[in-house]
Amino acid sequence: MPILAEIPSLHPGFRSTRARNCRRSVAGRAVFSLVVCLLSLATATQVLALDPGRAITQYQHRIWQIEEGLPQNSVESILQTRDGYLWVATQDGLARFDGSHFTIFKREFDRGMTSNDLTSLFEDHAGNLWIGTMGGGMLRFKNGQFTSFTWSQGLPANHVICFYEDHIGNLWVGTLGGGLNLLKDGKFTTYNTRSGLSNDRVRAIFEDRMGRVWIGTDNGLNLWRNGTFSLYTTRQGLSNNGILSIREDRAGNLWIGTRNGLTRLSNGKFTAYTSKDGLSNDIARFIREDRSGNLWIGTVGGGLNRLQGGKFTSFTARDGLSNDAVLSIYEDSEGNLWVGTDGGGLNQLLEGKVTTYSMKEGLSDSVVNSVVEDVDHGLWIGTAGGVVNRFVGGRFTGHRVKGGLPGGEITALGTDRQGGLWIGTRTGLARQFRGKLTIYTTKNGLPHNRISAILEDRWGNLWIGTQSGLSQWKDGGFVVRHINVGSSEEEILCLGQAAVGNLLVGT
Repeated sequence: MPILAEIPSLHPGFRSTRARNCRRSVAGRAVFSLVVCLLSLATATQVLALDPGRAITQYQHRIWQIEEGLPQNSVESILQTRDGYLWVATQDGLARFDGSHFTIFKREFDRGMTSNDLTSLFEDHAGNLWIGTMGGGMLRFKNGQFTSFTWSQGLPANHVICFYEDHIGNLWVGTLGGGLNLLKDGKFTTYNTRSGLSNDRVRAIFEDRMGRVWIGTDNGLNLWRNGTFSLYTTRQGLSNNGILSIREDRAGNLWIGTRNGLTRLSNGKFTAYTSKDGLSNDIARFIREDRSGNLWIGTVGGGLNRLQGGKFTSFTARDGLSNDAVLSIYEDSEGNLWVGTDGGGLNQLLEGKVTTYSMKEGLSDSVVNSVVEDVDHGLWIGTAGGVVNRFVGGRFTGHRVKGGLPGGEITALGTDRQGGLWIGTRTGLARQFRGKLTIYTTKNGLPHNRISAILEDRWGNLWIGTQSGLSQWKDGGFVVRHINVGSSEEEILCLGQAAVGNLLVGT
């Protein structure tokens, strides 16, 4: 469900688009997979944040592009303002998203806008929305009006890349070529290489919990303290001097995204992480920590990465991400993750009530034909690839049946109270018990070798559905049971048991 349909304190006119979006498959793929439906008593308005126990591929994923109303598909910045709207800055216009529709702002028809090529978004303590542009300086959106700040107002460069408001309410502005600028009482104070800044191309600004302002430039990490700059480069342990993003995590570690990997500054020590450590790409463009303490890294070429428990996992175009060049990441007030890409539009990752498991999560095959629970509460999963998978403790283990199955594709599974596992295939039935495999076919009394369903009822009777009728395993042999009077050759599709104990047979 889009952003504003999930936020309690929203504009009264906002409405949900859950039904419309759920009908559309984001990736457009018909993939057979094991789906576990997690039933809950949650109300329709209750939405969960991203469960950190899930793989990234198990979150619901949606995409918005030009066809859905975006002005352009390169999303440079994302921000949710306090009124609940989601703002999206693109390379050809600004969009405000209400959960259903995008409202577009462009200089052609919005007075005060100086450029459509936007770079960054920031909301200050007073509720002003600040917008950085390429070539048009910076914009302030207040009370529905745009006000521009350019050379004419004292800004030394019209390429504005980033903003940050410090703890006393000063607005810091990073520019390309104009250095670092402090906006206070309507006036700009500029800090550049003549002031001790390492480079006049400023791409990231962040104030840590100790009140220290960090500035990332094309030539290292700068620390502004007591009116002077200190410089940190690869000599001190940075992975690269080209700084792209800065963020502090809840433990007080400073994370720096660079053109050659990710760097952590902790207790005065730098630690570098690159593709050799599991990062999908070394250009770490954007960093964001979510409410669960996971670190999300947007790379240029390797998609989205999550650092969790010291391990990197990724979500790329192969998994359905609209583009592998990630420019921006934002977590909204409900814990949904928004990802802006270069040319692929806007992506949303959100928690769902259905969790999907496929080969990405450890299954031997994504085409699943049967699932059954054993006496130890483990799940057995039969796949088209002929491998039986067992799911215990959140992990899959594949088992090739010792001795060989009568057919390659597993079409049905069942268990009995003795602990035996019954395996149906297209060419016969097998029972695995205490390491021994026994094969049964029409030669043993089955009406057909293609097995479609297996069920042990509450009294211990084992029922086998086949392409040509129903059989009961009894006293070491098979007995054909007639479903319709005068006919035993119904194709059985599924078996179940009613609460009163009656056998239910689907044909």
